[in-house]
Amino acid sequence: KLYEENIGLINGVVAEWLIEISQTIDYNLFKKAIEIATDRGKCNKGYVSGIIKQWLDVNIKTLEQLEAYKLQQQYKKKDVKTNGSSTKRTKQFEQQIPVDDEKDEEYYRLLKECERLSRE
Repeated sequence: KLYEENIGLINGVVAEWLIEISQTIDYNLFKKAIEIATDRGKCNKGYVSGIIKQWLDVNIKTLEQLEAYKLQQQYKKKDVKTNGSSTKRTKQFEQQIPVDDEKDEEYYRLLKECERLSRE
């Protein structure tokens, strides 16, 4: 339904692709790809497929992993600007994060996910 409302009719080829994608990535990540495509005015299967392929190329299969990856990329950009050591900065950053509430815990968890993704 999401695909039909935003991209177009589903034929046999698209149906097979949707089944394959639904077994590969989670629904929320698929929804994010549709949102990106529609926001950019690129409402076609090829564009959505390209977005998903880029994510799969870096082993992103859930929206949570995408958010962690984005945080990781932002962190790397900051690290490059300061010419600091990534490992050293991560340890310093972890020490500064108080784990007092759910938001802090979620941020800390995403930071750990970033570290895990960077090792893969």
